Amino acid sequence: MGVPLNRAASRIFLAIFAFAVAGLMAFGASQASASHVSCGDTITADTTLDSDLDCGDLSGGAPPALTIGADRVTLDLNGHMVTASCTSECGGTVVIDDSGGYDGVRILNGRIRSNSVAAGVELVGADRSVLKRLVIDETVFDLPGAGIVLSGSDRNELAKITSSDLDPAILLSDSNRNEISRSRLIGEGGVTGSASAIELVDGSDRNRIVETQTFAESSGLSIEHSVGNRVARSRLAGDAGIVAFVADRTTIWKNTLRGGFGVPALLVTSDNSRIRRNDANGIWISGDRNRVARNDVPPPFEFGIFVSAGDANLVRKNTVTGGEVDDIAVESAATSTLVRGNVVTGATDDGIDVDAPGTIIRRNTARNNGDLGIEAAVGVIDGGGNRASGNGNPLQCLNVVCK
Repeated sequence: MGVPLNRAASRIFLAIFAFAVAGLMAFGASQASASHVSCGDTITADTTLDSDLDCGDLSGGAPPALTIGADRVTLDLNGHMVTASCTSECGGTVVIDDSGGYDGVRILNGRIRSNSVAAGVELVGADRSVLKRLVIDETVFDLPGAGIVLSGSDRNELAKITSSDLDPAILLSDSNRNEISRSRLIGEGGVTGSASAIELVDGSDRNRIVETQTFAESSGLSIEHSVGNRVARSRLAGDAGIVAFVADRTTIWKNTLRGGFGVPALLVTSDNSRIRRNDANGIWISGDRNRVARNDVPPPFEFGIFVSAGDANLVRKNTVTGGEVDDIAVESAATSTLVRGNVVTGATDDGIDVDAPGTIIRRNTARNNGDLGIEAAVGVIDGGGNRASGNGNPLQCLNVVCK
């Protein structure tokens, strides 16, 4: 028996309706895929650029190239470039501005060129936003601004950022629990010659930097007066790979750290930090209860691992090779240090040189160093189990027993 007429008509109507809705959706998607945007516009709805945007000179308080004006909007640059410059009165000038503190914003997929502008992208009081697949650079090298600035902004994601010739590439100030990942960042010192690729300052706590490459004239990463930050699986280079000043509870794990004329990892007056499983040609620390463990330290600039001051630091199971002075050195201002289970070879002077009475030296191996395998001051505690062979001084060890 055939289908009743009313049922057949109903099916035809539904098919036509579905086709019409699909067509309208496709038409709407194509219309939404690109938007014409002008310099000075405020973005209050999802927007996709349809062309490059050159906004010229923003001197003298001109508005940003683009301003974010609503929560949870997406600005898709769609492969295009937004450019702006500044020649005078440049303080606070920004190419893309979210200083209004709008949350959940997404800025994606394009290039930002900021010639002497204070920042390429700025977030102030903006949380849970995403900046992804952006190239940020400039062509005026004497007065570089910052690439991305976060101020008082928490839990944001910065991923796949490529930045060059900016000072710094990324700056976090009073910004917590943000993540920088899978990025390549180059800092440019300009007239100051002091750039860092990434700077965490003024209480920027518990941020994560992962799978990121940096290089800068000063340091690949600078942390100041900020706690609980984690750096992992990254390659950081410069005159120093990492400089951390008053940066308690910093974790530096599984990174490649390279320093030019300084040291790759430098913690100054920083407590309770962990430097573990890195490939770093030099680690210097001061502060209390820091742990330097299981690092591979190839020929360093001067010392392999250097403990300059502080209390109850641990230097454990590191492999250090070819220090231009000593492989491991503990200065007299460092109290209650434990140096345990390290392998030190090929230093120009001593494998391990400890000037601080009360330091415990236990189960280390020192081979083929230029002078002593282990040189310990009077009052150093021999924890036993130390071994030394092939060192330049026939004593092999001083003030500890070596087998």
